[in-house]
Amino acid sequence: MGHQTWRLAAALLIMCLGVTTEQAVMGSDGFKKCIKSKEVIADKMRFIETQLRVAVLQCKSVKNADLPLLYNDFIRENRPFLVRTQAPLLAYLKRGGKQPQLVEPKTAAKVRALLTPQELLDNYIHYVSKRVSSKSISVPQFCERAQEAAETLVKATTYPISILDMLPVTYRRPADYCKTRQG
Repeated sequence: MGHQTWRLAAALLIMCLGVTTEQAVMGSDGFKKCIKSKEVIADKMRFIETQLRVAVLQCKSVKNADLPLLYNDFIRENRPFLVRTQAPLLAYLKRGGKQPQLVEPKTAAKVRALLTPQELLDNYIHYVSKRVSSKSISVPQFCERAQEAAETLVKATTYPISILDMLPVTYRRPADYCKTRQG
């Protein structure tokens, strides 16, 4: 069987089980793999970028007219860091990230193995975007707070992750830290 045929078979299996590819890759809040410190940093950076992107798409009032420009400035200024943090985030996702409750781990692992690294990352970003978008509805002054965070981020000379607490939607680490071996 060719790679495309395996992909099709995996997609059909997921459809038969009643879950999406996203659930097979990301899962739900069930069993979680551990995450390493550098992977958390990468995840936080991607969370900031994703939340700002969601804000740009949702906040189109005159008060937030600068938001797309601020987002673009953020991307331009942090592109090297975003690129560097992609590898640790992919390492976490390839190890399994979050395991689905509806699909047994072996099935989810097989589906993940068929996805390219870019597809894994795209699915994860889609997952985070959906979470931010759905949470933003219940966050008072989401657009104003996102604009303020973006302004601070672009003006800041510090590490981008330092503004994480300013974001309107709270960051949630996707898994517990991996325990280090001692001895």
